[in-house]
Amino acid sequence: MTTHSFQLRCGVDGSAMARTWRNGRLSCLSVNDYATMAAELIRKSPGDIVMHRISAYARRPTLLAPEWIANKWLAPNLVLEKLKQRGAQGSLTEKPFKAAL
Repeated sequence: MTTHSFQLRCGVDGSAMARTWRNGRLSCLSVNDYATMAAELIRKSPGDIVMHRISAYARRPTLLAPEWIANKWLAPNLVLEKLKQRGAQGSLTEKPFKAAL
């Protein structure tokens, strides 16, 4: 079994990314843009690959940006909604996901 993890990087206080964000050299994706890209990546991934950790989670005051990361289920639920609308994992490959019966 192959597994993959992908996640949005977020600005967490004290990190190099936070310094870059504070200096105005880093912009963050909207939750909709992130969910769209994640769903398309999942649709292009064969159905026999296990996906986990499709978004990050952090809270203020540690979290700097994007603010929607603080809502733990917002991104995963939006990704799921997009997959329901556009097609499941692997739907753009020759190995779509097939539920075990």
